[in-house]
Amino acid sequence: MKTLHFIHLLGIVLLIWLVSNLDLVEFKRVLMDASVPYILLGLLVSAPVTALKIWRQQISLRIFGLDTKIFWNWRVFNIANLFAMSTPGRIGEVTRITFFTKQGLSLNKASQVFLGEKLFELSILGLVTLCLIPILFISPFSSKLFSNGMPKVVILGVFCAILAALLLVRIFAFEQFFRVISRIRNQTIIAVIKGTWHYSLTIYLLNCLQVLLLAFAFGIRCNPLLLILCYGIGAIVSSLPISISGLGTREAVFLALLSDNTNSTSSVFALSITDGLISPVITLLISQLLYFSIFSVSKLWSFRPQKFRP
Repeated sequence: MKTLHFIHLLGIVLLIWLVSNLDLVEFKRVLMDASVPYILLGLLVSAPVTALKIWRQQISLRIFGLDTKIFWNWRVFNIANLFAMSTPGRIGEVTRITFFTKQGLSLNKASQVFLGEKLFELSILGLVTLCLIPILFISPFSSKLFSNGMPKVVILGVFCAILAALLLVRIFAFEQFFRVISRIRNQTIIAVIKGTWHYSLTIYLLNCLQVLLLAFAFGIRCNPLLLILCYGIGAIVSSLPISISGLGTREAVFLALLSDNTNSTSSVFALSITDGLISPVITLLISQLLYFSIFSVSKLWSFRPQKFRP
């Protein structure tokens, strides 16, 4: 069990190794030459994504008869997102379940709200990724796209690593968590998915759009399907408990699949770190600032001073 504590540091070790092999002069040039309008557009996409996730949570809770205020959902989302970004495999996001139970939901129902959203998200990522791999392999440009043969090895290695990591998690790490899942009623999870699937699908499409915009910003030229494939595999790898918020593992996937004679290592690394770290951090900070600002203004607006009685 002690070995499992060090598994969480694998991504950080990998990130340090990638940075040590990075040409910092070229990386600085890539950042200086980046298209600011495309970066701003890419960051702007995070706004509707955040709003949709907050609204999706409110709709999911309404399915179980819990009508919460939008400000409460906003606060819970910010707190859970902070824990998710600072924990291995984004496992800190399960703190949302604690907030749901404090509002009166049972642990079983609160888990169903969380799992209903996450299972559909992972289903979209998995299905699109599995569909894109054969499309890219059998398409007319596949021989040119995978001329060095390395991405094929990377993709197979990534999926083998995913299966191995899930097996380790199943055996060692989250035994109690899987027991909770086995007791959950499937029909209620399906109800959550039916009520929120269009929000989850829109969120996925907006995330793909963000990756494409950031790729244009850093001058990366490749097939858009390959970028979507990189995003899917990177998101799946980020969910594994071998790295904090996917740092290192996501960058390795992007570099292995995108870096070639056309796209430099520095530009691909800039894309990955911006999409996976810088954008979420900026989005969380702005979301929290807006929450405090709007909440404070609403409190002041609703304030009614009492009459002075001598």
